[in-house]
Amino acid sequence: MIIVSKSKIPDKNTKEERLCKYSDVPTDEDKWVYDLTYRPIPYDLMKMRFSGQDKSVVKSGWWTGIFWKGLRLKKDDKVIAWKRNLDFE
Repeated sequence: MIIVSKSKIPDKNTKEERLCKYSDVPTDEDKWVYDLTYRPIPYDLMKMRFSGQDKSVVKSGWWTGIFWKGLRLKKDDKVIAWKRNLDFE
């Protein structure tokens, strides 16, 4: 698992190790991250999509460093994609 701002990755140009940034995380054209090898900065507010639900169902929450959490999340919600919630920055 690669956690943004905590995990070290090799720089593409210099090949030296540096901390992972959000710009290093592979996303689709709408900035959704489907590769769950990458995790956001713990407690950074995210928008999330879930297994077995329509893509229009999006809830807000955060990665604690161990599991996904949020006020509207249910125990059986399985996160399949996430992206930064920039609505309040």
